[in-house]
Amino acid sequence: MSKGTAGWLVTLARAGYGLGLVTVPAALIRLTGAPQPEPRECAVARVLGARHLVQAGLTVLAGRAGLDGPVLLGGGAAVDLLHASSMVALGAVDGQVRRTALTDAAVETGFAAAGAWAAATGPRNGAVSPRNAVSPRNAVSAVDLWSPLTINPPR
Repeated sequence: MSKGTAGWLVTLARAGYGLGLVTVPAALIRLTGAPQPEPRECAVARVLGARHLVQAGLTVLAGRAGLDGPVLLGGGAAVDLLHASSMVALGAVDGQVRRTALTDAAVETGFAAAGAWAAATGPRNGAVSPRNAVSPRNAVSAVDLWSPLTINPPR
């Protein structure tokens, strides 16, 4: 994974956030302004943190295997948007965890935006692979990423 790529930075931030949720969930939940979280909230935060760690690990492994970075990062962005949507729904129905749920939704939306941006601006093949460097020659556009019918001219 090239440390200069946007994909690397998104993956590193995801791993750090996941590690924080797994190791010190109560401290992160209190940062939202919520009172001392219940054990159930900490357990849920640990599970979500593990999801972030798994997603970061799979992104690294797939990148090292040379799999297509834009699809990988775009897929991660889609997962983050689904997670954000579920947090908005939870916040709407459970006032007790509303602040924490909506804060997590904002974080997930940030990860989704960063992942989509990294997918759209990173190298075409293996955006998180050390074998590829970011250059205008192999960058993918948002149209290339989201349109399965796009026919790209030979480079």
